[in-house]
Amino acid sequence: MKRILIVEDNTNNRQLIALVLEFHGYETIQAMNGQQAILAAKSRHPDLILMDISMPVLNGLDATRKIKQDSTVAHIPVVAMSVYDTEQDRQAVQDAGCLELLVKPIDISKLKSCIETTIAQYGKPAALNAPQSIQPQQLPNR
Repeated sequence: MKRILIVEDNTNNRQLIALVLEFHGYETIQAMNGQQAILAAKSRHPDLILMDISMPVLNGLDATRKIKQDSTVAHIPVVAMSVYDTEQDRQAVQDAGCLELLVKPIDISKLKSCIETTIAQYGKPAALNAPQSIQPQQLPNR
């Protein structure tokens, strides 16, 4: 089963995305901010990261840059999620290391297609011995 890390500070959005992905057969990991995302990526080695851009503590662009600088997790594909969709936004997302920008509100069919395509092209097998579920409140705040 492919594992997807959902990084979103809005609880309702995060849980809705998780429900949709789990319905489609994916295992999900959830994080509420960029710092939690980095910790979850290093400990759980997801096949893909869905990264909200605008978040407290550490925003999605900075978190993606840190992930891409760490050789142990740099290979994990990152797809950005944002309400903003200008050429500048798309360039910033690409410069940070994200492969794609999904614009909110997210169309479920586009989300599913993006995930399938990205994992097929860039995804690595998930670690076999990782724990089954980590919720945001279980990840340490720094």
